Amino acid sequence: MGISHAEELAQRKQWLLVRSDQLRQGFKQNLQQLALPLAKLDSTVQGLRWLAAHPLLPLGALVSVFLLSPRKTAGWIPRILWGWTMYRKAKDWLSLLRPG
Repeated sequence: MGISHAEELAQRKQWLLVRSDQLRQGFKQNLQQLALPLAKLDSTVQGLRWLAAHPLLPLGALVSVFLLSPRKTAGWIPRILWGWTMYRKAKDWLSLLRPG
C-alpha cells in the first residue's frame, strides 16, 4: 500500500525544513565572505560623509603644505584643481550620503 496523504505531507515538511536549513547555512557563509568588503565600503562612506561636512579642512591642509614648500607642491596645482572640480561635481552625490 502507498503512504497516506498525511505521511506524504509530513515527509515534504521535513524535506523543506532540511532544505531551508541548508540554504540558511549557505547564506550565512556568503555573508561572512562579504563582511570585510562591506566594512571597507562603510569606512569609505564615513570618510566621504566627513569630507562633505568639512570640505575646507583638507583644502587648508593642502594650502599649508604648499606654503611650506612651494617648489615641491607646484606640480600638484593641476591635480588639486582637478580634485576640487570633481568634488564640486560630486557634491550632489555626497549630499545623498549625509544621514538625515
